[in-house]
Amino acid sequence: MHRRCLPLDRDVGAHTCRSRAAYACGHDASVTLSEFVFPEPWLDLRGHAGEDAQQRNDLAEQLRIELAPGHQLHGQRHSTIARCTACDQVLFDLGGGRFATVHLTWTGSPPDRPPWPASTIYGSWRHAAQAVLDHEPGWT
Repeated sequence: MHRRCLPLDRDVGAHTCRSRAAYACGHDASVTLSEFVFPEPWLDLRGHAGEDAQQRNDLAEQLRIELAPGHQLHGQRHSTIARCTACDQVLFDLGGGRFATVHLTWTGSPPDRPPWPASTIYGSWRHAAQAVLDHEPGWT
């Protein structure tokens, strides 16, 4: 669950459920990528400022360095969207409506074998946004 926000209680038919898609703070996984507001500790890198562009490029380059042949993301197009400032998790747009979170290892070369760096691919923005909202910073 999103660490800093509690989900809204919603009345669904005869019972109340706790939807993970909308939060009391206003964070909502059902909005489009362009409307999404990244919660702390995520840093939104979609801006046009030079610093955002430099971080996007640096993180994309680090991912390229770390991906060994055989990794599920090796050879795929990717662009940086955001990073968690509390850990090494980064959100990438893979194109075609697919997204991935990757826990960068910050090695200077590809690891011995996949699955490092650890990654999860999401088949839609909604699933990726939910992962961001549910993210618990750490080493896993």
